[in-house]
Order: sequence, then structure tokens, then C-alpha cells
Amino acid sequence: MAFSSIVFIFIFLPFVLIVFYALWKKLRFPFLLLCNLFFYFFGETYLIWIMLLSTIIDYFAGLKIANGLNNKAITKLPLGGNRTKT
Repeated sequence: MAFSSIVFIFIFLPFVLIVFYALWKKLRFPFLLLCNLFFYFFGETYLIWIMLLSTIIDYFAGLKIANGLNNKAITKLPLGGNRTKT
């Protein structure tokens, strides 16, 4: 299925948009993930494994990055900086 195909424009896209805005906010992005995977599966069935693996790796890498940013060992500079007048 291509983005310019009749099936995408008149069936898939309206369905996804209607369901997306009808869902609770917590369920919207998991629904988009499933729709995305279905879209790629419909186009090339054998590439779905690459997409799933990439999604899982990216998710856990994002969690690791978010944990690193909340680390207490990171020191913050004061807003004015530590400049001394010479």
C-alpha cells in the first residue's frame, strides 16, 4: 500500500483518524503503533521483523536515555554561570 493509493487515502487513513480521535489519550499512541506496523506489513510482509526489532530497540534506548538525564550525579550550573570579573 502506497501513500497515494486509493485504499490508503479513502479507507485506511480515514479509519485511523476516526479511531485515533475516538480513543482515550492513553491508547492513542499504541493504536498508531499497531496501525503503522499493519501499514508496513501490508506493503512488505518480510520487512515487518526489521520494523518490530527496530521499534523494540528504540523504545529501550529511549528509556535508557531518559534514565540518564534524571541521574542525580549530573551537576547543573547555576543560571548566571560561574564567571568572574577581571
